[in-house]
Amino acid sequence: MKKKFFSSLFFLVVLTTNAFSCPQMHGSFEISDQSIVFLKGAEAGAGYLTIAQTIETADKLIGVKTKTDTEEPKDFISRLKGFFSNPDKKAPHIELHDHVPTTEDQNVLTMKRIKDGVIIPAATKDSNGKLTKGEPVKFEKNGKHLMLYSFPESIRNGDKLELVLIFEKAGDITITLPINPASPSNEKPCAHHH
Repeated sequence: MKKKFFSSLFFLVVLTTNAFSCPQMHGSFEISDQSIVFLKGAEAGAGYLTIAQTIETADKLIGVKTKTDTEEPKDFISRLKGFFSNPDKKAPHIELHDHVPTTEDQNVLTMKRIKDGVIIPAATKDSNGKLTKGEPVKFEKNGKHLMLYSFPESIRNGDKLELVLIFEKAGDITITLPINPASPSNEKPCAHHH
């Protein structure tokens, strides 16, 4: 009985992680390979995902925020707590970053904040008029990625996190990323497409 339970639990974990690696539609964007990694002892975490546009209009990812950043405290007590909170304590925030070669050595990469946003190319039509998704933009190790700063232990030790991608044209799109997945999501096969 115990063996069957753990076998079922393992299958559920694999299935859940697999769901984040398979492409999912969010508005006009196909998003896949989502994951967040918080390393023990590190001050910041990193977020990874792949975004592709499915309509004939390019867009630009101009920022990322947490789901809670979009929700204003509704009751008086919550607003009061926010007003008197420790000003020295940094609030969780997310920045777009990239690894670029240093001016001294092209083989050495340094991390740089992306301030102007990231273009998500438009979908294109082939000679038969069939629409093909745009070139995917990958946020991955040693490349473009999300940097997550000042996140509390309660979130760092969680299993997933909702983030809001802010696009220049499409506006806010909420996605869910698994935290510290057991293995990179792009190594897991997709059983089906969404």
